[in-house]
Amino acid sequence: DQPRQVTLRFEVFQNGKGMAVHIPEKSVTVTNGTVAEVAVDTPAGNLTPWTPKNPVLAKMVTTVLENGKVLDTFDRRFGYRDLKVKGTGFYFNGKPIHFFGASLGPVPRDILEGDSGITFQRGHDSFQDVWDEIGVPYLLSVWNNGDKTWPTLNNGKYWDSWRHFVMETVWNEGSHAGAVGWDLSCESFYTIYLSGKEGQEKD
Repeated sequence: DQPRQVTLRFEVFQNGKGMAVHIPEKSVTVTNGTVAEVAVDTPAGNLTPWTPKNPVLAKMVTTVLENGKVLDTFDRRFGYRDLKVKGTGFYFNGKPIHFFGASLGPVPRDILEGDSGITFQRGHDSFQDVWDEIGVPYLLSVWNNGDKTWPTLNNGKYWDSWRHFVMETVWNEGSHAGAVGWDLSCESFYTIYLSGKEGQEKD
């Protein structure tokens, strides 16, 4: 197939209203069966930041055009927020924040009731959209492997593939407002110990 040049047009909405976020249109040449990546960097305009106490979300709508004709439209929900680690402190939108967390325990109903005092969650990937909506920051897990498969996977080819998988996961899930980090395995040292491969951990 011949290469085709398309234009990407971006619009940002919050609370059902168009926001003053200017994202310039992008032209890109694509061919059938290939993936083209486009990056944009623009000021946030009048977007309201997402916080646990005010979990307001936004939506970016992307329209694909060819010669002025709309070919496709898709949207992605996201939260506008800033996360930084300074020393031993965690800063959310420039302000220090403290978490009281749980792992694979409460479901959204438990946290909404407020009796537990939990303000941070690890796991329960199926609840990501709900955590974003109710203002609960969370840690996502990038699952590794079990002890029975470790002996055959602990090699350079596996780790190269694993790094690529981690980057793809962060790219795909990073727009979730509540996602504040990823753990790179679940009980990985226990896995290594059971497989008899202690001392061969990779940084």
